[in-house]
Amino acid sequence: MGANSKQGWCMFGLLIGFILVVGGGAGISEGASGPLGVLAVLVGIVLVVASCVGFYVIKPLEQERTAPEQNPVGATPREARVK
Repeated sequence: MGANSKQGWCMFGLLIGFILVVGGGAGISEGASGPLGVLAVLVGIVLVVASCVGFYVIKPLEQERTAPEQNPVGATPREARVK
């Protein structure tokens, strides 16, 4: 899902949070779910915000990676720094 593990977990949290917000909102609008819909919306909002903060925190880490044109074909990033 993501370029690294942290991005994958943030994307997973974002998707689950969005599903909970939409599902809880649908439950509230139908009036059948009671407090469960409100709880789903609140948990979904927390997950979406936490995922957005996670994406924001790991964004500077992407700048540390070497550009593809600087990395010779087949060389690991460690070998590219040595050369």
